[in-house]
Amino acid sequence: MRSAVGMPPSREYDVFLEAGKSGETIEIGLAQEIRPGDSDHFLFRLGSYRSSHNRIKVQFRTAGGEVLPGGEFLIDVFVPRTTGKLVAYRGE
Repeated sequence: MRSAVGMPPSREYDVFLEAGKSGETIEIGLAQEIRPGDSDHFLFRLGSYRSSHNRIKVQFRTAGGEVLPGGEFLIDVFVPRTTGKLVAYRGE
C-alpha cells in the first residue's frame, strides 16, 4: 500500500456545517473507487454561514455496507460578520 502523502488530491468535496445543530449526520457520496491495497487523497472543504465549534466524526462505508472508522476531531469555523451576512444574502 502506498501512502497518500505527497499525492495531489483526486477529488474535492464541499461540506456545509449548519451552526447551532448538534447530532447532525451528513452523508457524502464519494465519487471514486479505492481498490484494496491502493490509496487516494481527497479533500473535504468545510463551510458555514456562522462561526461554530464542531466535533466531527468520520466514517467510511464500503460498497458492501461495512463501516470503517475514520477518526474524530474538533474544528472551529470562523466566519467574519460581514462575510456571513453576504453569504446568507446571496443564498450560497
